[in-house]
Amino acid sequence: SCLCFCYYNIYFIWTNNFDYLPDLPCPQIGELNSSDLKLNTESKIQVNISGYFTEDLTVEWSKKEMRTDKFVAVNKNKYKSEISEHQRQSDNTYSCTASLLFTPTLPEDQRPEFICRVQHSSLRQPIEKRIGPLQITVAPQEIEPVTFSLSKSGEVTCTLTLKRFYPYDITITWHTEQQTELKSGGKPAKSADGETFDVTSVCTLPRPLCFPVYVIWEHQSAGHPQKIVLRRSGNT
Repeated sequence: SCLCFCYYNIYFIWTNNFDYLPDLPCPQIGELNSSDLKLNTESKIQVNISGYFTEDLTVEWSKKEMRTDKFVAVNKNKYKSEISEHQRQSDNTYSCTASLLFTPTLPEDQRPEFICRVQHSSLRQPIEKRIGPLQITVAPQEIEPVTFSLSKSGEVTCTLTLKRFYPYDITITWHTEQQTELKSGGKPAKSADGETFDVTSVCTLPRPLCFPVYVIWEHQSAGHPQKIVLRRSGNT
């Protein structure tokens, strides 16, 4: 026969009406991370909290007020705070995931900043982590087919319209197959919804006409440049 010895971390607690218990393992806050913030679509900010004992952990969220440096408690009617079930670890401490769920709207959530504040009986003062400013994005909700027109002077112009995107900045360029950039113009303007933007880019094709022609648009909502190829038979 043999003897087996098992070792455990055991924490003894004497409450005696003390709120602050400095000998307990205190929580550690990981980096805050967020899903892509999409306008009018439920989004989430999450953070992992670990290394604490006991489970008496509270999490509060604050948001920076627009055009100020002041952080205030989030509006609980719009921003929902959640804490996952406390998971016991091998060293008998706990971990959990804290989340803030909300549906971004404009202008309230334009480039928002948040603070996650954690309180625990092992801490004399709460600890916190900050995230932001975050960017809300909306990919173009409508991409109209490229149209061709003939001016009185005989020039051929191409027109591409993108509708309901956010934020404002977008780049549209037109190129020949030889990568020569063609002259074009068009600036974004407010969409009918008053929140997003539309843009119409117009390009004049040089004579003699030479296809294919490439129109490329780049926007923060897209992971990489988007390309449309124009051929004599139409768009592909």
